[in-house]
Amino acid sequence: MSFSRRQFCARILSSAAVLNLDLLRAAERPKLLVWIIADQFRPDYLDDLWPSLAPGGFRRLIEGGAYFPDCQFDAAAFTDSGLATLLTGAWPSLHGIVAGRWLEPSSTEPRAASASALQAGTLFDCALESESNRVFTIASGAGAAFLGGCNCTRACLATVSGWSTKPDAVPDWFRSFEASNDPSKWRGSPWLPVDGSKPLRILDGQDFPALYSASPFALANQFALAREAILQEHLGVEHLGTPGGLDIVTLLAGSFGALGLETGADSPLMRDMVLHGDQQIASLLDLLDNRVGKEDYAVAFTGAHGLDNKSPTRQAVPGTAIAEAVQARMASILDTASTQRNYVDAYLYPFLYLNPKSLRAANLDIYEARRIAAQAAMGTRKIAGYYTAEGESSFTGPWRERFANSFFAGRSGDVILSYPAHHDETVDVVAAGSVYNYDTRVPLIFYGPMFRARTIEDTVAAIDVAPTLARSFGLSLPPSATGRVLGEAIGGWHEGAPPVKAPR
Repeated sequence: MSFSRRQFCARILSSAAVLNLDLLRAAERPKLLVWIIADQFRPDYLDDLWPSLAPGGFRRLIEGGAYFPDCQFDAAAFTDSGLATLLTGAWPSLHGIVAGRWLEPSSTEPRAASASALQAGTLFDCALESESNRVFTIASGAGAAFLGGCNCTRACLATVSGWSTKPDAVPDWFRSFEASNDPSKWRGSPWLPVDGSKPLRILDGQDFPALYSASPFALANQFALAREAILQEHLGVEHLGTPGGLDIVTLLAGSFGALGLETGADSPLMRDMVLHGDQQIASLLDLLDNRVGKEDYAVAFTGAHGLDNKSPTRQAVPGTAIAEAVQARMASILDTASTQRNYVDAYLYPFLYLNPKSLRAANLDIYEARRIAAQAAMGTRKIAGYYTAEGESSFTGPWRERFANSFFAGRSGDVILSYPAHHDETVDVVAAGSVYNYDTRVPLIFYGPMFRARTIEDTVAAIDVAPTLARSFGLSLPPSATGRVLGEAIGGWHEGAPPVKAPR
């Protein structure tokens, strides 16, 4: 049996951590996990903005927790697929959420990503195996509908007019919070930067809903809701009828993603948004210290994906032109003067769907059709690479692996296509979804009494997050998880390991 370098290293690290895990098994675990997922968030934010970060926010998490500045999504980086990967510990090739939308076999309309389409169990499912545990979701942005549909005790989802939750058994505190925090109260407000200089923009006009969703006001509103839920639901403390249970609060901070789509990853607005997020995290930690106790909660932080910069080097690639080129090439090979068939059903980036009926009529083997289609797309000189349903790819090594991890039969079409770096279907919106490092690399932080205070520069995978959290809180492993437990992050409170200086 052969092992990859990552598997070999994982076995060594896991063996080295056995004693720590054995000690953790006997320790009293915190009763509250707060999992913060930024829709898009890059590691360089924390490096570049380090001097401006507050002592009690990201600095506290990094200096007092296990910090991995290089956590990779080894698959196409979409918000919904990234969330599914974090929750299941598996790649899209197993959990089936390949993008924000895709075509199902024999379907003419795209299917939006949803929890009902998930083909793997989640960390939430494992937590709710015990009636003593509760799972709360407070989500905004592109992935809110998907995350809110996953198995949980209560989901609070952002809307254009405020927040929504299941109409049955809506608590009074939620109705009161919603009434007091209507987004319209911020109409006309100036976005003031953390450094107190002149406003960066004014939230007004017809675009107010979009401006608000991509602002620090929406981010602050979401963290305020999280703090209120912790107080009113007695999260992290003994709750009536369920002694000894674990509470999980997951915040999907969609404001980062909404702003990133508009401005790109490296705008002054985005940098200031990170600083506002830093302040919100500091406020949340203060509440947890006073309400739950410093040793009685843990925090995990990561991003659902990264994002590209909105720079002059970005170029638009019209998807319709790619589909037309493939159609034209296949027609030139297969059609005669008396036959004109449609060989391309659809192209939903990055998936190309061929028409099986036309291929059968042309008596062309599906495998050969996919090869011809891939070569035709490459011939446009606007495609950097491809991966077919049979696993044939223009890439090798880790890049081919990212495509393989992204492919789910029946949803990913016949060919997955990749644009060149810094290219997309439009330059107006900085959409994610590529396999390039700027889209796939995020920071990962574990903070709490069971985690070591250290910075670990080794590359880890997004599929490692759910197994590590499950192991840390004594939950069963998500059934389809293929990631490893990051044992090198666990056990600091037993060994008294000194913190490693954070990056500056």
